[in-house]
Amino acid sequence: MSLHGCDNTNLDHITAVAPADSDNTDGVHIKHVNGLNITNSNIKTGDDCVSIGDGSKNVHLEKLTCGPGHGISIGSLGKYANEKPVQGIWVKNCTITGTTNGVRIKTWPNSPPGTATDIHFDDIIMNNVGNPILIDQEYCASRNCKKAGAPSKVKISNVSFKKIRGTSAMKVALKISCSQGIPCDNIEVSDINLTYKGAKEGGAAISECSNVKPKALDKAWREACAGGPSPSSVLIPPGTYMVFPPIQFSGPCKGPVEIKAIGATIKAPPELARFKSDEWILFERIDRLTMIGGTFDGQGHEAWKNPKCGDNDNCHLPVNLTFSLVKNSLLKDVTSLNSKFFHMSLHGCDNTNLDHITAVAPADSDNTDGVHIKHVNGLNITYSNIKTGDDCVSIGDGSKNAHLEKLTCGPGHGISIGSLGKYANEKPVQGIWVKN
Repeated sequence: MSLHGCDNTNLDHITAVAPADSDNTDGVHIKHVNGLNITNSNIKTGDDCVSIGDGSKNVHLEKLTCGPGHGISIGSLGKYANEKPVQGIWVKNCTITGTTNGVRIKTWPNSPPGTATDIHFDDIIMNNVGNPILIDQEYCASRNCKKAGAPSKVKISNVSFKKIRGTSAMKVALKISCSQGIPCDNIEVSDINLTYKGAKEGGAAISECSNVKPKALDKAWREACAGGPSPSSVLIPPGTYMVFPPIQFSGPCKGPVEIKAIGATIKAPPELARFKSDEWILFERIDRLTMIGGTFDGQGHEAWKNPKCGDNDNCHLPVNLTFSLVKNSLLKDVTSLNSKFFHMSLHGCDNTNLDHITAVAPADSDNTDGVHIKHVNGLNITYSNIKTGDDCVSIGDGSKNAHLEKLTCGPGHGISIGSLGKYANEKPVQGIWVKN
């Protein structure tokens, strides 16, 4: 069925059937529609159960049974110039079985401008589905698309995936791969319970995310920070996330805040030119911060090839994790990989504990100090493993009462006090213990 330019249309108890290997047998394809309800329907074909093209608005899909086929798709979008916006799509209370994809949004790379917004997937059961949750802005259905060219210019925003459960035929059950040129904005993922059917007796599925503006994380932080005197928590689920632009976790907060990132890998874009400041992830003006777990990968290989960057005011070498004016805090089981500059920088931090910290970069990576401290008072670094191309720990001016114990250091430049004396009015260094 194909609906083009149709308004206020209802499809109820529709059945569409074709063999699983029948190409291009979409059950229902819509384009330039306004007001469509598809309900209580059964679609078993060789392609998309429902494909939603450009110009579609106010579309509701509810109580559909889908599969085999390619799942329920927004797009593909961005193949042609002057496509109309897609807006107001609700997919709810559906069951998808044995499809190559579940619910997805797909746009072509190297595309003309376009938009897809206000799209919601809610209360969906997946039975052995490949790619249960997918945003793919490098969709390429032929050999003719320029996948290696410019990124998609279709802007995806205000999308939610909620209460999606069942089994995934692939280990990566949630993949959000947005445009590098125009990142996705306001993507909400909540109450997802998918297991990997390929694992013995069911196992952990994983997620991958790239080029999404981190508004969900920013919102979670702001809510936790404003939560009141009782401790609040921010959970970063297991998975791999590409995070850009840089994030600022700013206080002061009304109470203690704990960030749990166990099993999460956060990656920075490798391109140095995209950074306009010296921070990637910044924590500032926070009292009683606890951070447990998380791997932060700066992907610094390109930066290390640019030794003159530090002499250029327009070139920035971002630190993986920067802590400024953070007090009475704990970092535990945190890993930093391949930072473009220092792995961790602490400035103006008091009574801070770093326990079981790992920092790793190649031996020939310049200026990748594991931990750099300056103007701190009361610091403990314990049971940590630092293998970088520069100082394992570098202790700058104004550092007092710093205890380093049971560290494994090397390769790199060892443990250093200084350098000192480069600038006027440097503060004294006093009370440094390096032991065991």
